[in-house]
Amino acid sequence: YPDKSKVHVFICDDGNRPAMADLAKDFGVGYLGLANNKHAKSGNYNNALSKTRSPLVATFDADMIVRREFLMETVPYFFLPRVKELPDGTWALRKPEETDMNFKIGFIQTPQSFYNPDLFQFNLYSEQNIPNEQDFFSREINVMRNSNNAVAYTGSNTVIARQALEEIGGFPTDTITEDFETGIKIQSKGYTAYSTLEPLASGLAPTSIKSMVTQRVRWARGVIQSVRNTKIVTNKGLNPNARISYMVSYSYWWSFGRRLVFTFAPVMFALFDQQVVNTTFWEILAIWGPQFLFYSLATRCLSSDTRNQRWNQIIDTILAPFLVIPVFLETIGVKQLKFIVTDKSGIKKQPSDFLYILPQLVMLGLSVAGLIR
Repeated sequence: YPDKSKVHVFICDDGNRPAMADLAKDFGVGYLGLANNKHAKSGNYNNALSKTRSPLVATFDADMIVRREFLMETVPYFFLPRVKELPDGTWALRKPEETDMNFKIGFIQTPQSFYNPDLFQFNLYSEQNIPNEQDFFSREINVMRNSNNAVAYTGSNTVIARQALEEIGGFPTDTITEDFETGIKIQSKGYTAYSTLEPLASGLAPTSIKSMVTQRVRWARGVIQSVRNTKIVTNKGLNPNARISYMVSYSYWWSFGRRLVFTFAPVMFALFDQQVVNTTFWEILAIWGPQFLFYSLATRCLSSDTRNQRWNQIIDTILAPFLVIPVFLETIGVKQLKFIVTDKSGIKKQPSDFLYILPQLVMLGLSVAGLIR
């Protein structure tokens, strides 16, 4: 960074471990320990905010490796309200009367990127053939949400304006997805957020099915908590399109229940003569056909080469059995309050891992039995 006196790096350790303090000293960076782990990640960040003063705050998960150009690529966005682009492609400061005082940058979100193959790439020996399954959101959906100012803050690889954080009272502590809720609250205060295309930090993707399921259950429950906490439907601080975008984020987690209905409906008919839908072939084709066609076209148009309909089906079917009950419980008010960190300690088989394949074996067995009958 051109002026290193303006950059202050801290290890924020809610474990308050002497070894981490020694590590920070060895690297010549600051150390902020928190003894009681109160409020988990939010408490850790809020503790750091209370002991620092910089106007911009960059947040990274512990497993992230940051590229050296990160600040040079992200900090300039915060000057957009004060500069304008000239015809020759250069930038100049606006005159005071030209400055839009209502245009404020809240945060800049760069994509989540991973230096290890995800579970699908690894177990199918397909790292070169299929993209990381999280790329679809980070590099496609979140970037498209720029148009509605509904960019999701994903907790890492982000630069945030301290003023915006102070206006919302710091990182929220009543949700297990503090990042998602922080982004909504900042946008509700009139700030603009951008999601960028170029990965500038890389971390570790979940390395076991158990850790992946734990991560997605936390995301599902946290999104439902945050949508409720921020009163998305009636939140006047968000524009109507942003509210729709966030409600789509909420409804996505209900799609896993639909996935199980679609899986078991033909099985119920084939094995037990139970008709879930009482209709003729042509009637159901008239309803299902257009949906299938437009879904395929939308996926093809909007997701470039990061996702297709087949991979959507595979990923969602694997996750569905584990998400239906948590989503239902969270929706009716049975909250998960404890923040559970995603285990990324390495690929290590556990006897309990077999339990995570049982739902798939049941669905496969019933489907094969239905086909034979």
